[in-house]
Amino acid sequence: MTRQNLTGITGIGLSVAVLSVAVLLGAAIVFACGPDLPPWILGGDANVLQGPTAYYSQEIRKLAPAGTRFPEPEELAEIDERYEAAQRTAAADRADLEKALAAMRLPAVRRQEILAAYVSLRDSFAANRNQLVTPEYEIEPAPLPDGVSVPAGLPDEFADYMRGAVLYHQRHYPEAAAAWERLLARPEKQRRYRSTWAAFMIGKVYLRGDIAGRAKAVEWFQRTRKLAKDGFVDSLNLADDSVGWEARAERDRGRFDKALAIYYNRAKAGDVTAAGSIRLAGRSALEAGPDALAAVAKDADAREAMTIFVIAPPASYEVIEGGDPDAAAWLAAVKAAGVKEVKAADRLAWAAYLAGDFAAAGQWLAKVPKASDTAEATWIRAQLLLRDGKLDEAGRLLAKVAETLPEATRSIDYVPYGPDYSGPYATRDRARAEEAVVRLTQKDYAGALDLLMKSGYWSDAAWVAERVLTADELKSYVDRQPQEPRPDPAQAGWTPSALSEARPALRALLGRRLVREGRVAESIPYFTDELQPRTRTLAAELGKAADPKLPALDRARAGFRAACITRKGGLTLQATESEPDWAEYGGNYDLGSLTSNRKDQTIFAPSPDELARIERHQAQPDKRFHYRFRAADIAWQAAQLLPSGDEKAGVLATAGNWIEKQDPKAADRFYKALVRCCGNTELGRAADAERWFTPADTCPD
Repeated sequence: MTRQNLTGITGIGLSVAVLSVAVLLGAAIVFACGPDLPPWILGGDANVLQGPTAYYSQEIRKLAPAGTRFPEPEELAEIDERYEAAQRTAAADRADLEKALAAMRLPAVRRQEILAAYVSLRDSFAANRNQLVTPEYEIEPAPLPDGVSVPAGLPDEFADYMRGAVLYHQRHYPEAAAAWERLLARPEKQRRYRSTWAAFMIGKVYLRGDIAGRAKAVEWFQRTRKLAKDGFVDSLNLADDSVGWEARAERDRGRFDKALAIYYNRAKAGDVTAAGSIRLAGRSALEAGPDALAAVAKDADAREAMTIFVIAPPASYEVIEGGDPDAAAWLAAVKAAGVKEVKAADRLAWAAYLAGDFAAAGQWLAKVPKASDTAEATWIRAQLLLRDGKLDEAGRLLAKVAETLPEATRSIDYVPYGPDYSGPYATRDRARAEEAVVRLTQKDYAGALDLLMKSGYWSDAAWVAERVLTADELKSYVDRQPQEPRPDPAQAGWTPSALSEARPALRALLGRRLVREGRVAESIPYFTDELQPRTRTLAAELGKAADPKLPALDRARAGFRAACITRKGGLTLQATESEPDWAEYGGNYDLGSLTSNRKDQTIFAPSPDELARIERHQAQPDKRFHYRFRAADIAWQAAQLLPSGDEKAGVLATAGNWIEKQDPKAADRFYKALVRCCGNTELGRAADAERWFTPADTCPD
C-alpha cells in the first residue's frame, strides 16, 4: 500500500497500514522512575565489540527514490484522522455515482433522491463502526442489522456492488463475494465503475479463509490490477493498494519469499508503509523456521529485505550474549541455499558479525569489491581488527568510516535516551566513540576526550576528563572550545548528549575539579554566572583560613564558613561528575564504578601511564559525596583554632552531622571532641546524654 492509498473500499483496510508504520516506528519507551543508564563504551571490551545494529530507517531510505518523504514520529498521531477510511471511500463512491447518474440523463430531482438514499445507506456502515480489533489487526465495524435494503433506481453495477457491501457489513462474506461476482459477470460496458472495487473486495473476502482461500485472494488482487490497466475506473487507486494486500495474502499462506519480495519492491518505489511490512514478514519467516528462510534466501529481492531486517532489529535494551540468534538463523539459511554472490555482501557480513560468526563475516567481506567498499564494510573490517587486537589499523579505519556513516538523527529509529540505548546504532557517533577507545590505549588522552565529546558519550567523556587528563591538560582543552550556554540541568534525567550541550557541562566539570585540587580562584571563570559569587566567597574564606597573619578566631570563622559552603554547595562546586558523587544525576544515584570496568578491559587495556593517572586523580577521599568529608575536615581544622565553648561545640556538632550517617567511624572523632572539650555546652551535654550526635546546624546564612 502507498501512503496515499491506505484505505480499503469498506473502511477496514486502514489499520494494516497504520500498524505497519507503527511497527516501523516502535513504541515509546517510558520508565516510572530511575535514571536513564549512561551509554558507557568504556564499561568493558564487550561494550566496544558488541556490534552496532543498522538504522532501519536509513536502510529503507537507501532503497527509496531520492526525495521520498518519510513520516516523522509525531505525524503518526494524526494518521487515523488524515486517512480515515470510511470518509475517503464514501467520497469516492459518491463522486462515481454522480457521474453515472448524470450519464443516465435522469431529472435532477430524481438524481438527488437516488443519491441521498445511497449516501444514507453508506452512512449506516460508518454508524456501526465500533473499532473492534480482530486478531488480524484490522479495525472492523459491528455487523450491520438484517433487513437493510439497497435503494431503487441505482445504476445496475452500483446496485450489485452495494448488495455485496451490505452482505459484507452483515458479515455474510460468501454471499457478498457471490454478489460481486455477479457484477463482474455483466458485460464490460455495464460495469465500468465498480469492477475494480468488486475484484478487490472479493480478494479481501478470500483473505479471511484458509490457505487455499488466500491463494484465491492473490488471484483476485492481481485481477484488480489488470482491470485497472484495462481502463476500468479505479477511483481509490486499488490497483496500487492491492499489491500490499497480495503480499499480506502471501505472508498469511507462509510464502514469505513472495511477500518480502513485494514489500522490498514497494519500498524501492517509495512506499513508506513497506518498511513496517518487511518487519512483520521477516519476523514471521524467522518464526516459521529453516524451510521458510531457505525459500527467502533463494529470492534476490526477498533476501535483500530479510538481511535489512536482521541487521536492523527493533530496539532492544539488552545485548544478546553469544550473538543474535535471528542473525545466526538467517546466515544458516543463506548458506544452506548455496548463495555465493550477492549484491549486498557487506550487509551479510554485518549480519554474520551480529550473529557472532566472525569467520563468516570476513568471508562475506572478501566478496565486497574494494572499489565499491561501503561504509558498513569498512566498519565491519575495523570491528574484526579490534577483535584481533590490531588497534592502530582499526583506529585508522574507524576515523575513515566516521566520515561516511549516517548521523544519529531524530528519525523513525529515534530513541531519546542517548546514542547507545537501543543497539547501539552504527552511526558516525558510534565510530567516533570506538576510535576514542583506541586513542585512549594509544595515550592520546585529549584526542580520546574530543571524540567522546563529539560522539555524545558524555559519561565516558566526563570520566576521561576527571580521571585521565591532568587538570592542566583538561584546562587547555576546555579553553580551546567555543563557549556556549548550558541548558537547564534541573530537568529530570538531564544528560548532555550533543556537543553543544556537553561543552558547557565540561566547563562546569573543570571548575569543580579545580576546586577539588585547591585551585579555587582559577575555577571561577568556568562556573555559571549564578555560581561565580559563591565560588569567589569560597576562595576568599579559604584564603583567610590559611592566612597565619590573621587572628585565630577570624581564621576559624572563615574556615567554618568555607566548610559550610563546601558541604551545602558541594554538588555544584566540587562533586565528581561520575563516581563517587555522580553529579551527572544530581547525586541521586550510585551507578557503580566505571574505573573498575576500565581496569578490567583486556583488548583495550589501559597503559601503565593511564593506570597511574587514574589513581592519582581520584577524589579524596574516594567516597560517595566525598565533598561532605572534605567539608568536615575543613571544619575540624577550624575547630582547632577555637576555644572551648558554644561556638566550637556548634562547629564540631554540625560537622559531625554531615558525615555521621555515611561513616560513623569517621564522625566519631567529632563526637569525642565535642564531649571532651565542650561537655558543659548545650550541644555537648545533649551528645553525652544521647551517646551520639543530636541534630545541629550552626552554619551562618
